[in-house]
Amino acid sequence: MGREPSVHTAASLFQNICYQNKDGLSAGIIVAGWDKEDGPSVYNIPLGGGIFRQPWSIGGSGSTYVYGYCDATYQDGWGKDETIEFVKNSTWAESTIGLVPLNPT
Repeated sequence: MGREPSVHTAASLFQNICYQNKDGLSAGIIVAGWDKEDGPSVYNIPLGGGIFRQPWSIGGSGSTYVYGYCDATYQDGWGKDETIEFVKNSTWAESTIGLVPLNPT
């Protein structure tokens, strides 16, 4: 103890809450952040309480419109500038999404 939890720990706590309440919750969760163990990371917790680490995640009513753009455009190893441009273009394509990209520094 005495240190901040990892992003994976935070995502696992959300996953547990979602799974224990799967009959009463109707939302997917995106947990993203940076920690000393893994650097930047993004976790998607869909309905029912699974947990999946991904390079980026999308949620929200307009997300289906942006999946094609993200699949075609995202590349591993981007720096900060490329990631910022990716986010700008993705959110421009559909302003109602919840997009969280992996942001390497």
